[in-house]
Amino acid sequence: MLVLFDIDGTLLLTERAGVQAMQQAGRALHGEGFSLAQVSLAGRLDPLIWRDGLALVGIEPDEELHARFRVAYAEALEVRLRTQPTARALPGVLDLLERLRGLEDTTLGLVTGNYAETGTIKLRAAGI
Repeated sequence: MLVLFDIDGTLLLTERAGVQAMQQAGRALHGEGFSLAQVSLAGRLDPLIWRDGLALVGIEPDEELHARFRVAYAEALEVRLRTQPTARALPGVLDLLERLRGLEDTTLGLVTGNYAETGTIKLRAAGI
């Protein structure tokens, strides 16, 4: 059996720490005009959210900018969740995961819009 989970809103909540860290990284790299306030976030891939933020300030995306953003975002998220520990597993998640891990022929996985590194930071911060 294969069981797949999303991260935000399914396994955990971070009280918007990811969005705040993403915006912080975007402003550090692309200027104070970078904002995600008008960007649709729910259910979207992080790279698309970043691209929409860039479009609003008139910057053309490229792979180098994207790589720098990913690093800056991961660093900002790590600091934010360490200094403001808002990440928490949703009720019942830890018990459910433990029970599923104990089942034979069961594989757990993630299907998420998070970057691998920032998704891992969120999971660790929530104790998952």
